[in-house]
Amino acid sequence: MLTDVRKRVRKTVFKKGVKPYIMMLIVILIFSLLSAFYSLGTKEVKTLDDKMSTDMVEKSDVDDVESYILSMSVFDGLPDVIKTNVVKRLARFVAKSHPTVLNSLSSNQEYFESNMNEVVLLLILGMVVFGVIKFFLTRPFLVGEYRYLMEARFQRNVKIRRIFAPFGSKKFFKVYFVNSRYNLVTILWWLTIVGGVYKNYQYYFVRQIVAENPNVTWKQARDLSKAMTDGYKFTIFKIQMSYLYLTLLRFVPFVELFVETPIRLNANVEMYFWLRQRPDIDRSLFIEKAFDEKPYIDRIEEGEKPEDIKPEYLMEDFSVRGSSFDENDHYSMRDYIFFFFLFSFAGWLWELSISLFEGTKFVNSDSLYGPWLSIYGLIAIIFIAVLSRFKNNKTVFVVATVLLSFVVEAVNCFMAVLYNIASHEKHKTIFASVVESFNIYEFLVFVILGFLCIYIIALHIKNALDKLGDKRSRIIYRILLILYVCDIIISAIHQL
Repeated sequence: MLTDVRKRVRKTVFKKGVKPYIMMLIVILIFSLLSAFYSLGTKEVKTLDDKMSTDMVEKSDVDDVESYILSMSVFDGLPDVIKTNVVKRLARFVAKSHPTVLNSLSSNQEYFESNMNEVVLLLILGMVVFGVIKFFLTRPFLVGEYRYLMEARFQRNVKIRRIFAPFGSKKFFKVYFVNSRYNLVTILWWLTIVGGVYKNYQYYFVRQIVAENPNVTWKQARDLSKAMTDGYKFTIFKIQMSYLYLTLLRFVPFVELFVETPIRLNANVEMYFWLRQRPDIDRSLFIEKAFDEKPYIDRIEEGEKPEDIKPEYLMEDFSVRGSSFDENDHYSMRDYIFFFFLFSFAGWLWELSISLFEGTKFVNSDSLYGPWLSIYGLIAIIFIAVLSRFKNNKTVFVVATVLLSFVVEAVNCFMAVLYNIASHEKHKTIFASVVESFNIYEFLVFVILGFLCIYIIALHIKNALDKLGDKRSRIIYRILLILYVCDIIISAIHQL
């Protein structure tokens, strides 16, 4: 099994061509940047991002937090070697783990310096909160990544949209519940250490099982994984250890992102398909007949033509009623009016949340009194109007999203330079400000939000308005327009 799995992984990752390899890397990078799983591929992109971005924590702030933690009386009795190698590293990790939290706290330098005990407590609390969010809100989406990699075993080109396929047809909450249950049970077992190691291998294929059949329950996925791994746990361990040499090569830039992570993930997929063939287990939950066929590379080597290999899956694409991933959508003036107000309200809530978190006074940047920030609504309208035209060309869609986000950032920097706000200085040019504020994660968020907005959010809003009816929706948006105009007039009069 060891030799066959390794051989198959090499074929799947490196012998299908440049385009399939790049698309696979894009999928892996998306999940890495979303922190859905721990990968040093994320570290390397983060390092690159830090070199290009000024959105980093101040070294002096990190040093202050580290010094305070090291001076805590609870560590007084520890040997110096432990304080240096363990406590010091832990303190620096706490200080740098969530730069947004640290930057927010240090914005009030007087508070930061005089209340370091509260700062450390809030940093640790932030670590816990973000850790819980990451573990229970993002990790379940690994099912989508496994689905993509599983299909990539049987065909040359897999559409990125297939990462959403397991969550379609009203299966989202079922898939999410099963994976959340898996995460929780795994955490509890790891508290026993030995039990965690054993259960890690016993439940090794839960996500792959859900990726193939989203209708399974937690008990069904758990029991099937137990049956598949029975007698093969040590074999799985040996396969993992056979790739240990890749870990030793991590000092080479991007080796993990380009080589190790694809190999390890595809090894998990290959082991799943190897043990999926076991005749002594209940195979009724394996619903995809296409997964019983030979892998793509094997069929090519046997003389089949690439254009003849078109596996058909029982699992359909994720879809939104009244639209598709390829057809352009058409919105009426009514739809755009509601887009404006809904996204303006969402922006207002977002900035209000930030001000509450930072402990600062909330100021409506629109100078209006109502619960809306017009800039968010305008940006949303522009994004929807422009990007909806490129649904049938994903490459142009991504490029257009990045360009639009760059324009938004440029306008933001222009306003910052013009009014000398935030951290910008008068002598900085607009171009320098844009370059300084460039952030890989920020642009990735723009792309993801653009995708969600065009393919899901805007369509759900339109469908809700259609269900509400033209007469009711007209009454609502007319009332909103009247209130908005009145707000503008009152604000103008007040400023005079």
